Amino acid sequence: MSSLAMGALGAIAVQANMLNTAFFSNRTVELVVLLIIPLVLLFDIPYWYSILALCSLFLVLKAAVYDFRIGAINTFLNNPKIVWMGRIAYGIYLFHPIVASLVDTYFFNPLWK
Repeated sequence: MSSLAMGALGAIAVQANMLNTAFFSNRTVELVVLLIIPLVLLFDIPYWYSILALCSLFLVLKAAVYDFRIGAINTFLNNPKIVWMGRIAYGIYLFHPIVASLVDTYFFNPLWK
């Protein structure tokens, strides 16, 4: 639930123009966030879920509002195929539970009976 709340706060911050440009334009902050993610996943760190939610929020806000200072990430995210995949990903995310339920009901359930 904390990641959902952080996402909502991030959306409010974007709408109210409250993001600190210096913080989001700092290459060192990007590198630190990108290093924190594997460390949190590899080691037993308390509050790991909230730490990952904060890192994810930073990366989503960075991708949505600013450019990454690391050129390879910008190049990857601006690739037309990746942009296309991003455009359809939300639609897939919205409809996948319905499709999964239909496949389960009409395909898997008859197989198991």
